[in-house]
Amino acid sequence: MIETRAKAQPRAPRPELEQEELPGGTRAKMKALPAKTRAANFDEVELGFSEKIAVKESERCLNCAICCECKLCVEACEKDAIDHCMVEEEEELTVGAIVAATGFQEISMKELPEYGGGKFKRVITGGQYGRLLSLVGPTAGKVLIPPEYKETPKNIAFINCAGSRDEKCRPWCCNFGCMYTLRHVEMTHREYHDDIDQWVIYHELRAGGKEYEQFYGRVRQHSAKFVRGFPSDFTEEKDGTISFTIFDQGSGQLLRLNFDLVVLTMAVDPSEGAAELAHMLGVDRSEGGFMKELHPKLEPVNTKARGVFIAGAAQSPKDIPSCVSDGKAAASAASSHVLKGQVRVQMDKAVIDDELCIGCGLCKQVCPFDAITLEDREDGPQLSVVNALLCTGCGKCQVVCPTGAAKRKHYTTEQINAEILGLMAAHRKQLVSSQ
Repeated sequence: MIETRAKAQPRAPRPELEQEELPGGTRAKMKALPAKTRAANFDEVELGFSEKIAVKESERCLNCAICCECKLCVEACEKDAIDHCMVEEEEELTVGAIVAATGFQEISMKELPEYGGGKFKRVITGGQYGRLLSLVGPTAGKVLIPPEYKETPKNIAFINCAGSRDEKCRPWCCNFGCMYTLRHVEMTHREYHDDIDQWVIYHELRAGGKEYEQFYGRVRQHSAKFVRGFPSDFTEEKDGTISFTIFDQGSGQLLRLNFDLVVLTMAVDPSEGAAELAHMLGVDRSEGGFMKELHPKLEPVNTKARGVFIAGAAQSPKDIPSCVSDGKAAASAASSHVLKGQVRVQMDKAVIDDELCIGCGLCKQVCPFDAITLEDREDGPQLSVVNALLCTGCGKCQVVCPTGAAKRKHYTTEQINAEILGLMAAHRKQLVSSQ
Protein backbone atom coordinates (compact mmCIF):
# COMPACT_ATOMS: atom_id res chain seq x y z
CA MET A 1 0.00 0.00 0.00
CA ILE A 2 1.43 3.39 -0.99
CA GLU A 3 0.89 6.46 1.14
CA THR A 4 1.95 9.98 0.22
CA ARG A 5 3.45 11.90 3.10
CA ALA A 6 6.07 14.52 3.67
CA LYS A 7 9.55 13.91 4.97
CA ALA A 8 11.95 16.39 6.48
CA GLN A 9 14.66 17.59 4.09
CA PRO A 10 17.34 20.24 4.61
CA ARG A 11 16.52 23.64 3.18
CA ALA A 12 18.70 26.66 2.51
CA PRO A 13 18.39 29.13 5.40
CA ARG A 14 16.45 32.34 4.84
CA PRO A 15 18.52 35.51 4.87
CA GLU A 16 18.38 37.22 8.25
CA LEU A 17 17.36 40.88 8.15
CA GLU A 18 17.88 43.44 10.84
CA GLN A 19 14.80 45.25 12.03
CA GLU A 20 16.11 48.51 10.56
CA GLU A 21 16.29 46.90 7.10
CA LEU A 22 12.60 45.92 7.03
CA PRO A 23 10.36 48.31 5.09
CA GLY A 24 8.07 50.08 7.52
CA GLY A 25 4.36 50.79 7.13
CA THR A 26 1.33 51.71 9.15
CA ARG A 27 -1.54 49.24 9.28
CA ALA A 28 -4.84 50.44 7.87
CA LYS A 29 -7.47 50.87 10.55
CA MET A 30 -10.67 48.93 9.94
CA LYS A 31 -13.94 50.82 10.29
CA ALA A 32 -16.30 49.69 13.03
CA LEU A 33 -19.84 50.44 14.18
CA PRO A 34 -20.17 53.10 16.87
CA ALA A 35 -20.79 51.81 20.38
CA LYS A 36 -24.33 53.21 20.53
CA THR A 37 -25.28 51.44 17.31
CA ARG A 38 -23.85 48.11 18.49
CA ALA A 39 -25.97 48.09 21.63
CA ALA A 40 -29.22 48.06 19.65
CA ASN A 41 -28.58 45.13 17.27
CA PHE A 42 -26.46 42.11 16.42
CA ASP A 43 -24.87 43.54 13.27
CA GLU A 44 -21.23 42.86 12.45
CA VAL A 45 -19.03 45.26 14.42
CA GLU A 46 -16.02 45.35 12.09
CA LEU A 47 -17.08 46.58 8.65
CA GLY A 48 -14.05 45.32 6.72
CA PHE A 49 -11.75 47.00 4.21
CA SER A 50 -12.70 48.56 0.91
CA GLU A 51 -11.04 47.04 -2.15
CA LYS A 52 -8.54 49.90 -2.38
CA ILE A 53 -7.51 49.70 1.29
CA ALA A 54 -7.33 45.89 1.17
CA VAL A 55 -4.88 46.03 -1.75
CA LYS A 56 -2.79 48.64 0.04
CA GLU A 57 -2.73 46.57 3.24
CA SER A 58 -1.63 43.45 1.36
CA GLU A 59 1.23 45.34 -0.30
CA ARG A 60 2.45 46.45 3.14
CA CYS A 61 2.91 42.84 4.27
CA LEU A 62 6.16 41.05 3.40
CA ASN A 63 4.54 37.60 3.06
CA CYS A 64 0.81 38.19 2.69
CA ALA A 65 -1.06 34.84 2.73
CA ILE A 66 2.28 32.99 2.68
CA CYS A 67 4.09 31.49 5.65
CA CYS A 68 6.98 33.77 6.56
CA GLU A 69 8.51 31.02 8.72
CA CYS A 70 8.60 32.94 11.95
CA LYS A 71 8.57 29.49 13.62
CA LEU A 72 6.22 30.61 16.38
CA CYS A 73 3.89 27.70 15.54
CA VAL A 74 6.78 25.27 16.12
CA GLU A 75 7.38 26.71 19.57
CA ALA A 76 3.66 26.63 20.42
CA CYS A 77 3.05 23.01 19.31
CA GLU A 78 3.42 20.75 22.34
CA LYS A 79 3.49 17.58 20.20
CA ASP A 80 6.39 18.69 17.96
CA ALA A 81 4.17 17.98 14.96
CA ILE A 82 5.32 20.91 12.79
CA ASP A 83 8.35 20.71 10.53
CA HIS A 84 9.03 23.52 8.06
CA CYS A 85 11.47 21.44 6.02
CA MET A 86 9.15 18.63 4.93
CA VAL A 87 8.73 17.60 1.31
CA GLU A 88 6.32 15.13 -0.28
CA GLU A 89 7.31 11.49 -0.60
CA GLU A 90 5.70 8.08 -1.10
CA GLU A 91 5.88 5.50 1.66
CA GLU A 92 4.94 1.84 1.40
CA LEU A 93 2.95 0.46 4.33
CA THR A 94 2.42 -3.19 5.22
CA VAL A 95 -0.99 -3.68 6.83
CA GLY A 96 -3.03 -6.64 8.00
CA ALA A 97 -6.44 -5.40 6.83
CA ILE A 98 -8.01 -2.74 4.63
CA VAL A 99 -11.50 -1.25 4.92
CA ALA A 100 -12.80 0.37 1.72
CA ALA A 101 -15.45 3.01 2.47
CA THR A 102 -15.41 5.07 -0.70
CA GLY A 103 -18.97 6.44 -0.58
CA PHE A 104 -20.98 7.66 -3.57
CA GLN A 105 -21.57 10.70 -5.74
CA GLU A 106 -24.62 12.17 -7.48
CA ILE A 107 -24.69 11.73 -11.23
CA SER A 108 -24.19 14.81 -13.37
CA MET A 109 -27.30 16.88 -14.09
CA LYS A 110 -26.20 16.99 -17.72
CA GLU A 111 -27.27 13.34 -17.98
CA LEU A 112 -30.89 14.43 -17.40
CA PRO A 113 -31.63 17.02 -20.11
CA GLU A 114 -35.30 15.97 -20.06
CA TYR A 115 -35.56 17.57 -16.61
CA GLY A 116 -33.73 20.71 -17.65
CA GLY A 117 -30.66 19.54 -15.76
CA GLY A 118 -27.65 21.73 -16.50
CA LYS A 119 -29.80 23.97 -18.70
CA PHE A 120 -32.34 25.69 -16.42
CA LYS A 121 -30.76 27.60 -13.52
CA ARG A 122 -33.74 27.03 -11.24
CA VAL A 123 -33.41 23.25 -11.50
CA ILE A 124 -31.03 22.06 -8.77
CA THR A 125 -30.12 18.76 -7.10
CA GLY A 126 -31.20 17.53 -3.68
CA GLY A 127 -27.62 17.91 -2.47
CA GLN A 128 -27.58 21.57 -3.52
CA TYR A 129 -30.91 22.17 -1.79
CA GLY A 130 -29.51 20.61 1.37
CA ARG A 131 -26.72 23.17 1.27
CA LEU A 132 -29.32 25.96 1.05
CA LEU A 133 -30.91 24.65 4.25
CA SER A 134 -27.57 24.48 6.05
CA LEU A 135 -26.62 27.33 8.37
CA VAL A 136 -23.08 27.16 7.01
CA GLY A 137 -24.29 27.01 3.39
CA PRO A 138 -24.12 29.77 0.77
CA THR A 139 -27.35 31.41 2.01
CA ALA A 140 -26.88 30.80 5.75
CA GLY A 141 -29.90 28.50 5.94
CA LYS A 142 -32.30 30.62 3.88
CA VAL A 143 -34.12 29.07 0.92
CA LEU A 144 -33.51 31.51 -1.95
CA ILE A 145 -33.97 31.20 -5.72
CA PRO A 146 -30.74 30.63 -7.68
CA PRO A 147 -28.67 32.01 -9.25
CA GLU A 148 -29.21 35.47 -7.69
CA TYR A 149 -30.21 34.10 -4.26
CA LYS A 150 -32.28 37.17 -3.42
CA GLU A 151 -35.93 36.03 -3.39
CA THR A 152 -37.68 33.28 -1.45
CA PRO A 153 -39.60 30.87 -3.74
CA LYS A 154 -43.37 30.78 -3.44
CA ASN A 155 -43.53 27.13 -4.49
CA ILE A 156 -41.07 24.24 -4.86
CA ALA A 157 -41.35 20.91 -6.69
CA PHE A 158 -39.34 17.95 -5.36
CA ILE A 159 -39.00 15.29 -8.07
CA ASN A 160 -37.98 11.84 -6.82
CA CYS A 161 -36.03 9.19 -8.73
CA ALA A 162 -34.44 11.56 -11.26
CA GLY A 163 -32.41 8.98 -13.17
CA SER A 164 -32.90 6.23 -10.56
CA ARG A 165 -34.71 2.97 -11.39
CA ASP A 166 -34.49 3.93 -15.05
CA GLU A 167 -33.11 1.36 -17.51
CA LYS A 168 -31.89 4.20 -19.74
CA CYS A 169 -29.92 5.83 -16.91
CA ARG A 170 -29.39 4.05 -13.56
CA PRO A 171 -31.56 0.94 -13.04
CA TRP A 172 -30.86 0.71 -9.29
CA CYS A 173 -32.65 2.54 -6.47
CA CYS A 174 -30.64 5.22 -4.65
CA ASN A 175 -32.08 3.78 -1.41
CA PHE A 176 -32.27 7.04 0.53
CA GLY A 177 -33.71 9.63 -1.88
CA CYS A 178 -37.33 9.30 -0.76
CA MET A 179 -36.47 9.92 2.87
CA TYR A 180 -34.12 12.84 2.37
CA THR A 181 -36.73 14.49 0.14
CA LEU A 182 -39.24 14.15 2.99
CA ARG A 183 -36.63 15.54 5.38
CA HIS A 184 -36.06 18.57 3.14
CA VAL A 185 -39.82 19.14 2.92
CA GLU A 186 -40.21 18.91 6.69
CA MET A 187 -37.29 21.27 7.38
CA THR A 188 -38.62 23.81 4.88
CA HIS A 189 -42.11 23.63 6.39
CA ARG A 190 -40.70 24.05 9.89
CA GLU A 191 -38.96 27.28 8.85
CA TYR A 192 -41.45 28.78 6.38
CA HIS A 193 -44.73 27.07 7.34
CA ASP A 194 -47.26 27.80 4.55
CA ASP A 195 -45.25 30.63 2.95
CA ILE A 196 -43.76 28.09 0.54
CA ASP A 197 -46.10 25.71 -1.29
CA GLN A 198 -44.32 22.35 -1.57
CA TRP A 199 -45.10 19.52 -4.01
CA VAL A 200 -43.54 16.04 -4.07
CA ILE A 201 -43.59 14.35 -7.49
CA TYR A 202 -43.02 10.59 -7.27
CA HIS A 203 -43.92 7.30 -8.92
CA GLU A 204 -42.89 5.03 -6.01
CA LEU A 205 -42.19 6.15 -2.45
CA ARG A 206 -40.18 3.84 -0.21
CA ALA A 207 -40.02 4.29 3.56
CA GLY A 208 -38.63 1.01 4.86
CA GLY A 209 -36.61 2.05 7.91
CA LYS A 210 -37.55 2.27 11.57
CA GLU A 211 -40.37 4.83 12.02
CA TYR A 212 -39.87 6.03 8.43
CA GLU A 213 -43.50 5.30 7.56
CA GLN A 214 -44.74 7.42 10.48
CA PHE A 215 -42.49 10.29 9.39
CA TYR A 216 -43.83 10.01 5.84
CA GLY A 217 -47.39 10.15 7.17
CA ARG A 218 -46.70 13.34 9.13
CA VAL A 219 -45.09 15.07 6.17
CA ARG A 220 -47.88 14.04 3.82
CA GLN A 221 -50.55 15.29 6.21
CA HIS A 222 -49.08 18.68 7.09
CA SER A 223 -46.20 19.76 4.87
CA ALA A 224 -46.68 19.04 1.15
CA LYS A 225 -48.91 17.92 -1.70
CA PHE A 226 -48.05 14.55 -3.26
CA VAL A 227 -48.60 13.79 -6.96
CA ARG A 228 -47.87 10.35 -8.36
CA GLY A 229 -46.73 10.30 -11.96
CA PHE A 230 -43.91 10.93 -14.42
CA PRO A 231 -43.16 14.61 -15.20
CA SER A 232 -42.31 15.62 -18.76
CA ASP A 233 -42.10 18.58 -21.16
CA PHE A 234 -39.99 20.84 -18.95
CA THR A 235 -39.85 24.46 -20.12
CA GLU A 236 -38.40 27.68 -18.73
CA GLU A 237 -40.83 30.60 -18.75
CA LYS A 238 -39.89 34.23 -19.45
CA ASP A 239 -39.87 35.04 -15.73
CA GLY A 240 -37.43 32.17 -15.08
CA THR A 241 -39.96 29.80 -13.49
CA ILE A 242 -40.10 26.14 -14.53
CA SER A 243 -43.20 24.46 -15.97
CA PHE A 244 -43.82 20.78 -16.68
CA THR A 245 -46.65 18.39 -17.46
CA ILE A 246 -47.64 15.38 -15.36
CA PHE A 247 -50.50 12.89 -15.42
CA ASP A 248 -51.73 12.57 -11.84
CA GLN A 249 -52.38 8.84 -11.38
CA GLY A 250 -54.38 9.56 -8.23
CA SER A 251 -56.97 11.91 -9.75
CA GLY A 252 -56.64 10.83 -13.38
CA GLN A 253 -56.02 14.43 -14.49
CA LEU A 254 -53.36 15.85 -16.79
CA LEU A 255 -51.74 18.76 -14.95
CA ARG A 256 -49.54 21.59 -16.15
CA LEU A 257 -47.62 22.90 -13.12
CA ASN A 258 -45.38 25.92 -12.65
CA PHE A 259 -42.75 26.36 -9.91
CA ASP A 260 -40.20 28.91 -8.78
CA LEU A 261 -37.74 26.13 -7.91
CA VAL A 262 -37.39 22.47 -8.93
CA VAL A 263 -35.30 20.05 -6.82
CA LEU A 264 -34.21 16.73 -8.35
CA THR A 265 -33.49 13.68 -6.20
CA MET A 266 -30.60 12.42 -8.27
CA ALA A 267 -29.42 8.90 -9.01
CA VAL A 268 -26.03 8.01 -7.53
CA ASP A 269 -22.84 6.35 -8.72
CA PRO A 270 -19.81 4.97 -6.89
CA SER A 271 -17.38 7.72 -5.97
CA GLU A 272 -14.67 8.71 -8.40
CA GLY A 273 -11.73 6.35 -8.20
CA ALA A 274 -13.69 3.48 -6.63
CA ALA A 275 -13.29 1.30 -9.73
CA GLU A 276 -9.51 1.76 -9.76
CA LEU A 277 -9.31 1.01 -6.03
CA ALA A 278 -11.40 -2.16 -6.42
CA HIS A 279 -9.05 -3.35 -9.16
CA MET A 280 -6.00 -2.63 -6.98
CA LEU A 281 -7.48 -4.51 -4.03
CA GLY A 282 -8.68 -7.45 -6.12
CA VAL A 283 -12.34 -6.92 -5.23
CA ASP A 284 -15.14 -7.79 -7.64
CA ARG A 285 -17.74 -5.18 -8.61
CA SER A 286 -21.48 -5.62 -8.92
CA GLU A 287 -24.13 -3.70 -10.87
CA GLY A 288 -23.20 -0.09 -11.35
CA GLY A 289 -19.58 -0.57 -10.31
CA PHE A 290 -20.14 -0.89 -6.56
CA MET A 291 -17.80 -3.25 -4.69
CA LYS A 292 -19.17 -6.76 -4.27
CA GLU A 293 -19.43 -8.53 -0.93
CA LEU A 294 -18.50 -12.18 -0.45
CA HIS A 295 -22.03 -13.16 0.62
CA PRO A 296 -24.95 -10.70 0.92
CA LYS A 297 -26.35 -12.33 4.08
CA LEU A 298 -23.62 -14.30 5.83
CA GLU A 299 -20.57 -12.14 5.05
CA PRO A 300 -21.89 -8.70 4.02
CA VAL A 301 -18.67 -6.75 4.72
CA ASN A 302 -16.15 -9.39 3.56
CA THR A 303 -14.82 -9.61 0.02
CA LYS A 304 -13.18 -12.34 -2.03
CA ALA A 305 -9.82 -10.74 -1.19
CA ARG A 306 -8.81 -11.97 2.26
CA GLY A 307 -8.23 -9.04 4.63
CA VAL A 308 -10.16 -6.53 2.52
CA PHE A 309 -13.52 -5.34 3.87
CA ILE A 310 -16.11 -2.91 2.52
CA ALA A 311 -18.47 -0.56 4.31
CA GLY A 312 -21.29 1.84 3.51
CA ALA A 313 -21.99 3.11 0.02
CA ALA A 314 -18.87 1.44 -1.35
CA GLN A 315 -21.05 -1.68 -1.49
CA SER A 316 -24.32 -0.07 -2.67
CA PRO A 317 -26.29 3.16 -2.15
CA LYS A 318 -27.17 3.40 1.55
CA ASP A 319 -28.51 5.89 4.09
CA ILE A 320 -26.59 7.14 7.13
CA PRO A 321 -27.81 4.53 9.69
CA SER A 322 -26.89 1.68 7.34
CA CYS A 323 -23.46 3.20 6.68
CA VAL A 324 -22.81 3.54 10.41
CA SER A 325 -23.75 -0.10 10.99
CA ASP A 326 -21.59 -1.22 8.08
CA GLY A 327 -18.64 0.79 9.33
CA LYS A 328 -18.82 -0.78 12.78
CA ALA A 329 -19.20 -4.26 11.29
CA ALA A 330 -16.24 -3.76 8.94
CA ALA A 331 -14.07 -2.37 11.75
CA SER A 332 -14.96 -5.35 13.93
CA ALA A 333 -14.23 -7.83 11.14
CA ALA A 334 -10.92 -6.14 10.34
CA SER A 335 -9.93 -6.13 14.03
CA SER A 336 -10.75 -9.82 14.39
CA HIS A 337 -8.71 -10.57 11.31
CA VAL A 338 -5.66 -8.65 12.54
CA LEU A 339 -5.71 -9.41 16.28
CA LYS A 340 -5.62 -13.18 15.79
CA GLY A 341 -1.96 -12.96 14.87
CA GLN A 342 -2.31 -15.99 12.64
CA VAL A 343 -4.35 -17.14 9.65
CA ARG A 344 -6.44 -20.28 9.94
CA VAL A 345 -6.34 -22.23 6.69
CA GLN A 346 -8.90 -24.93 5.91
CA MET A 347 -7.61 -28.20 4.55
CA ASP A 348 -10.06 -28.64 1.67
CA LYS A 349 -7.94 -26.62 -0.77
CA ALA A 350 -7.32 -27.18 -4.44
CA VAL A 351 -4.18 -29.07 -5.42
CA ILE A 352 -2.63 -29.63 -8.84
CA ASP A 353 -1.28 -32.97 -10.08
CA ASP A 354 2.01 -32.02 -11.78
CA GLU A 355 1.97 -35.05 -14.08
CA LEU A 356 -1.55 -34.38 -15.40
CA CYS A 357 -1.38 -30.56 -15.72
CA ILE A 358 -0.98 -29.37 -19.33
CA GLY A 359 -0.80 -25.64 -18.51
CA CYS A 360 -4.00 -24.70 -20.37
CA GLY A 361 -4.81 -21.98 -17.82
CA LEU A 362 -8.56 -22.69 -17.60
CA CYS A 363 -8.33 -23.03 -13.81
CA LYS A 364 -6.65 -19.62 -13.58
CA GLN A 365 -9.37 -18.02 -15.71
CA VAL A 366 -12.29 -19.29 -13.59
CA CYS A 367 -10.71 -18.80 -10.15
CA PRO A 368 -12.66 -15.92 -8.52
CA PHE A 369 -9.98 -15.39 -5.86
CA ASP A 370 -6.88 -15.15 -8.11
CA ALA A 371 -5.39 -18.04 -6.16
CA ILE A 372 -3.87 -19.81 -9.19
CA THR A 373 -0.81 -18.74 -11.17
CA LEU A 374 1.03 -20.33 -14.09
CA GLU A 375 4.73 -21.03 -13.66
CA ASP A 376 7.25 -22.16 -16.25
CA ARG A 377 8.78 -25.63 -16.12
CA GLU A 378 12.21 -26.58 -17.38
CA ASP A 379 10.69 -29.09 -19.75
CA GLY A 380 7.11 -29.22 -20.92
CA PRO A 381 4.16 -26.83 -20.62
CA GLN A 382 3.49 -24.38 -17.81
CA LEU A 383 2.30 -25.64 -14.44
CA SER A 384 -0.64 -24.31 -12.44
CA VAL A 385 0.26 -23.43 -8.84
CA VAL A 386 -2.30 -22.85 -6.08
CA ASN A 387 -1.80 -20.29 -3.30
CA ALA A 388 -3.31 -22.01 -0.26
CA LEU A 389 -3.85 -18.72 1.58
CA LEU A 390 -6.01 -17.31 -1.22
CA CYS A 391 -7.82 -20.51 -2.18
CA THR A 392 -11.21 -21.03 -0.53
CA GLY A 393 -11.86 -24.51 -1.88
CA CYS A 394 -14.81 -23.52 -4.07
CA GLY A 395 -14.03 -26.30 -6.58
CA LYS A 396 -14.44 -24.31 -9.82
CA CYS A 397 -10.98 -25.27 -11.04
CA GLN A 398 -11.77 -28.94 -10.48
CA VAL A 399 -14.88 -28.65 -12.64
CA VAL A 400 -13.21 -27.05 -15.69
CA CYS A 401 -9.90 -28.97 -15.65
CA PRO A 402 -9.90 -31.09 -18.86
CA THR A 403 -7.32 -33.60 -17.59
CA GLY A 404 -8.43 -33.95 -13.97
CA ALA A 405 -5.18 -32.39 -12.71
CA ALA A 406 -7.02 -29.93 -10.45
CA LYS A 407 -8.39 -31.64 -7.39
CA ARG A 408 -9.77 -30.60 -4.02
CA LYS A 409 -8.35 -32.22 -0.91
CA HIS A 410 -10.77 -34.71 0.66
CA TYR A 411 -13.07 -34.29 -2.37
CA THR A 412 -11.05 -36.00 -5.10
CA THR A 413 -12.79 -37.98 -7.83
CA GLU A 414 -11.46 -41.22 -6.37
CA GLN A 415 -12.84 -40.41 -2.92
CA ILE A 416 -16.25 -39.41 -4.27
CA ASN A 417 -16.43 -42.55 -6.44
CA ALA A 418 -15.53 -44.67 -3.42
CA GLU A 419 -18.31 -43.04 -1.39
CA ILE A 420 -20.82 -43.69 -4.17
CA LEU A 421 -19.75 -47.32 -4.50
CA GLY A 422 -19.95 -47.71 -0.72
CA LEU A 423 -23.50 -46.33 -0.66
CA MET A 424 -24.52 -48.60 -3.54
CA ALA A 425 -23.01 -51.65 -1.81
CA ALA A 426 -24.79 -50.84 1.45
CA HIS A 427 -28.07 -50.37 -0.42
CA ARG A 428 -27.60 -53.68 -2.30
CA LYS A 429 -26.83 -55.49 0.97
CA GLN A 430 -29.98 -54.04 2.51
CA LEU A 431 -32.07 -55.24 -0.43
CA VAL A 432 -30.62 -58.77 -0.20
CA SER A 433 -31.27 -58.99 3.54
CA SER A 434 -34.85 -57.82 3.11
CA GLN A 435 -35.54 -60.60 0.60
